[in-house]
Amino acid sequence: MKKKQIPNMPEEKLYELRKDIWLPSGFWRAGLKKTKEEWFKEFGKFNMEWSQEWFIDLSFEEIIQERDELKELIESVFKRKGLHSISYKEAAREVAELWLKQNKK
Repeated sequence: MKKKQIPNMPEEKLYELRKDIWLPSGFWRAGLKKTKEEWFKEFGKFNMEWSQEWFIDLSFEEIIQERDELKELIESVFKRKGLHSISYKEAAREVAELWLKQNKK
């Protein structure tokens, strides 16, 4: 049996850079998405599974999610302000969730 192909779905798994990275060899902005092989070209060989502090695995299950209004709101604000940091997005989401819980009546 052939695998069903999902339109616009890359063959290889993508990894997104979680935070800005400064090294003597260069600077990489949070939010960049590349395959494992492309990241190996940038940083040399390393164990991708041990690098969760730097990378987010954008596997199929994570890409297809229910509509998340809070995420969409945070994304729109970050886009409007020209911000890219994944760690700041996570912090913004946590603050919003805490505020909502605190002010629920």
